[in-house]
Amino acid sequence: MPENMNSGKTHAFFTWASEHATVPDIDYVMDDSEMIDQVDQLDDARIKAVVKGDRKPDYIVKADDDSFIMLGELERRLRVAPRSMAYWGCK
Repeated sequence: MPENMNSGKTHAFFTWASEHATVPDIDYVMDDSEMIDQVDQLDDARIKAVVKGDRKPDYIVKADDDSFIMLGELERRLRVAPRSMAYWGCK
């Protein structure tokens, strides 16, 4: 399949992902069933992951195999990006 941002593999990937991609819907709970909001505040010995099913992801990322993604920086920038039809990166 020819490659082009507006047709070809990349377009096919994002079209499929927008319609079919899912991620696990997970809640993190303390042993005493207290809900946790911040992952960095968790005590690993006292938490449980409860999988509630699947949900659509907030974002879909495409990168080449020779890309180095700084996930913290990506998350920081996406937090202020529009939640719909956002594009971040090099065209």
